[in-house]
Amino acid sequence: MFANRSVLCILGDKSPKKAQHPEHGLRIHARERFGDHEAPHHSQGQTMRIHRLFSTQRSMLLGGLAVAIANNGVLAAAQPITSSKNVTQVDRYSELTAGPTFEQRDLLAVTVAVSIPNNIASLGGALRWILRDSGYRLAADSVIPPGVHSMLKLPLPAAHRRLGLMPLKEVLALMVGPEFHIVQDPVHRLVSFERCNTVQNSS
Repeated sequence: MFANRSVLCILGDKSPKKAQHPEHGLRIHARERFGDHEAPHHSQGQTMRIHRLFSTQRSMLLGGLAVAIANNGVLAAAQPITSSKNVTQVDRYSELTAGPTFEQRDLLAVTVAVSIPNNIASLGGALRWILRDSGYRLAADSVIPPGVHSMLKLPLPAAHRRLGLMPLKEVLALMVGPEFHIVQDPVHRLVSFERCNTVQNSS
């Protein structure tokens, strides 16, 4: 009886054992996780084909987006220029009012900023310098009333040497003061001044 056990032990020790491949253990572990279904396995070639498919789809998407943007730009550029009586549509979102501006109709209404050079000392010289680019000029001394002529010879106040943005007509009225009003000759584009009636009546 003991001999049979020894033989069995010896035979059991000498029974051949199958070498287990490392990958076999991984397969068993995967089956334990996924049940009876085979664990998903992609070869390197399949992985490369998947990446190429995604890259192709992404390139097609970007290409379609670029074409859509280009077509939108062409559509905006192809919009016809329409016009009405006073408004012209120059593109899809912009309109241009046709006709001259208020400053172009009234040259003395243009907005200016004044900075008179230091070498100009008199009020008359400052007025001539301010009007130099306006299209108007100060009337000749021969046609200016005596009271206005005396006023133009006065020294230029330091407070009037530099003025902020305002219409040109308001600059002229500010510099000559409230005792005078502007006389405008639009035919010859001349500017002169007269004393106000209230000042004349009180004198």
